[in-house]
Amino acid sequence: MKINWGTKLVALTVLFMCFIIFMIIKMVNQDVALIETDYYEKGENYQNTINENKGVDSLIVFEIKTQNQKTLLHINNVGKRTILNASVNFKYLANKEKDKAFDIQLNDTSSTQIDLTNFEKGNWISKFSWTDNLGKHYLEKNFKVE
Repeated sequence: MKINWGTKLVALTVLFMCFIIFMIIKMVNQDVALIETDYYEKGENYQNTINENKGVDSLIVFEIKTQNQKTLLHINNVGKRTILNASVNFKYLANKEKDKAFDIQLNDTSSTQIDLTNFEKGNWISKFSWTDNLGKHYLEKNFKVE
């Protein structure tokens, strides 16, 4: 039995339409969760975040070290400025229920450590914000707990 070009064209069109319908159904059933719940508000105010992020590498140093089978996050105040209202938020990318937040006390010559041993293994985002005599600052770093 010979199939003419018209039948082939109709069969191909039906197959293509089935593929498109399958992809639409798959897309509708996907859960698209954003990392941030106030994504749009933060997007509108992103210039403030850029301004707060200028020059912070010369003020604060984040280091992740493993000592005695413990994973520690060291936050060093290298700017030697008095830091007020410091806080760090940890966002776990796989499950937002595992997010953690800490208030940190740093004076002009100190460093602090946060024990990451009990954190879930995977990718994290640390968001460190503080105020000093020059204004508000913000530092965001990605790290992985293994």
